[in-house]
Amino acid sequence: MRIKTVFLSVFFSVFTTLSWGETWELSATMKAVLSNGVLTISTTANAEAMPDYDISTPWSNYRSDIRSVVIENKVTGIGRVCFSECSNLISVAMSNVTTIKPYAFFRCVSLTSITMPNVTSIGEAAFYKCEDITSLTMPKVTTIGLRAFDSCSGLTSLTMPNVTTMESFAFNRCTALTSVTMPNVITIGKEAFYQCTALASVTMPNVITIRPYAFSGCTALTSVIMPKLTTIESYAFSPCTALTSLTLPKSVYYIQAGAFQDCTGLKNVNVEWESPLPLFSSFIMSPYGIDDLGGKPLPFFGVNTSKITLHVPPGTKALYAAADVWKDFGTITETGVIPEVTQPVSEKGSGVISLSLYIPGNTTLTGSFEIQLPDGLTLDGKLTALSSELDGSATLSFTSISKNTWKIEIKPNALKSANVTEYRKIMDIAYKANSKVAAGLYNAKIMNLDFTASDGTSIKEELLNVTIHITQNLTSVEQIGNTSFKAYFQGDMLRVESPHAETVTVYSVTGEQLLSTVKSEGVITIPFSTHNGTITIIKGSKSGTVKTVK
Repeated sequence: MRIKTVFLSVFFSVFTTLSWGETWELSATMKAVLSNGVLTISTTANAEAMPDYDISTPWSNYRSDIRSVVIENKVTGIGRVCFSECSNLISVAMSNVTTIKPYAFFRCVSLTSITMPNVTSIGEAAFYKCEDITSLTMPKVTTIGLRAFDSCSGLTSLTMPNVTTMESFAFNRCTALTSVTMPNVITIGKEAFYQCTALASVTMPNVITIRPYAFSGCTALTSVIMPKLTTIESYAFSPCTALTSLTLPKSVYYIQAGAFQDCTGLKNVNVEWESPLPLFSSFIMSPYGIDDLGGKPLPFFGVNTSKITLHVPPGTKALYAAADVWKDFGTITETGVIPEVTQPVSEKGSGVISLSLYIPGNTTLTGSFEIQLPDGLTLDGKLTALSSELDGSATLSFTSISKNTWKIEIKPNALKSANVTEYRKIMDIAYKANSKVAAGLYNAKIMNLDFTASDGTSIKEELLNVTIHITQNLTSVEQIGNTSFKAYFQGDMLRVESPHAETVTVYSVTGEQLLSTVKSEGVITIPFSTHNGTITIIKGSKSGTVKTVK
C-alpha cells in the first residue's frame, strides 16, 4: 500500500505540471508559462528581449516536456541557450523577434517548423543539429552566425533574400540541402556549405568573397552563378566532381591554391578577362602581389585541363594560348556577344540592331534577352528575325515587359553554329521611330542576356549599351560591308578607304569608341596598335560600316 501511494503521488505531480502549468518570472515584466507542452513567453513592457543563460534555464528540468514555443508580440529577442536541447520541441512561433542569440535552439533535434518573419540576426550555433528542420523562410535575416545551422541534416531548401554575411560553417553538413538562392549575400564564410552533398545549384548574384572550403565536398553541385565574384579562396570548390561548367567573371582578381582541385567533371570553363589572370605553379596572385604558398597546388590541381574547353573573350585566344596554366587547356575558343553598330533610321523610320555571337561549332543554342529602346522607338516584331543561316531552325517570341522594353526569346528546333568557333550574326532586331523623334544619337539597352550552348558554353551579359543613330536626312539604311567603304590592317596601321570626306569612328566589339578622326576623299592611314584576332567596327559618317579582324 505504501508503494502504491508513492506511485499515485508522483503521477499527480506530473499531471498537474502539464495540465495546470508552471510559471517562471524572467524579469519584473516578463514571464514564461509551461502548460500542456506549450511554453509561452510574454512581457508587459512595450518591447523586451529574453535574458541570456549560460547552461541551465528556469525550465531546464522540463526540457523534454516542451513540444511548442510561442513568443508573444512584445518579445523582441531570444537569449543565449534559452531553448537549448529541448529534445521534443516541434514548433516555434515568433512574430516580432529580431535577434536570436547563440545556442538558442542548440540540438533541438525534433524541431520541424519555425516561423521567423522579423528576425534579422541569428547567432552562433543557434540551430546546431536541428536535424528535423526541412525548410527555412527568413525574409529579413541579414547575418548568419558561426555554425548557425551546422548539421541540420534534414534541411532541403532556404529562402533568405536579405542575407549579406554568412559566417564559417553556417550550413556545414546540411546533407539534404539541394539549392540555395541568396540574392544579397556578399561574403560566404569558411566551410559554410562544406559537405552539403545534395547541393546542386547556387545562385548568389552579389557575392564578392568565397572563403576557404566554402563548397568543398559538394559533390552534386552542377551550377554556380556568381557574376560579381572577386575572391575565391583555397579549396573553395574542392572536390565538386559534378561541376561541368564554370564561369569566372572579369571581376575575379584573386584565386587561391586548390580552388577547383579535383573538379574532375569540368568540361567547359568560361573566363571574361581581356588579359589572362596569372596563375603559377608555386605561387598565386593576390591583391598584395605574389604570395609564396610553399608549393601549394594550382587552382585546377587534379583536373585534366587538356580535356576541357576554355572559352575566352573575342580577340584574346592568342593571349591565353601563350599564358601559363591557361595554355594547357585542350581547346581554347572565343565566345562572346556583340551588338553591331546600328544602321541609321531609314526614310520610313525603321532601323536594325544586328546581334552577333562568338559561338562554338556544331552546338545548339538557346536563350533570351531584354531590349529597352529610347522613347519614340518601338520594336518591329515583323522585321525582327534570325539571320538567313539560322532561319527555320528556331523560333523567336516577343513579350512586352513595360513601356519601350521587350523580352526576346529564342526557342530552338536545332539552332546550330557551323564549323569551328566563329563570329557570326544570329539575328536582326528591327525597330521603328515615330516622326517626332529628332535627329541625333540615342541609347538602347540590351539587358539580362543569357544564352546557353549544348556543350555547356554560357554567354551572359547584364547590360550592353547600343547607340542608335537617327539622321537628319532620312534616305536609306546603310549596310555593313558596303563595297565602297573598306578597312584593313597593315601591321599596326589601320587603312580606311572611301570615296568621301567624312568622320571615321572606330569601335570595339562591345560598342566602346576607340578613336575618331576626319578623313578626306581616298585613303587614310591611322596608327592603331592591337594584337592579332582583334575585331573592330569602323563607321564612316557617310559611307557606312565595316567590320575588320586583325
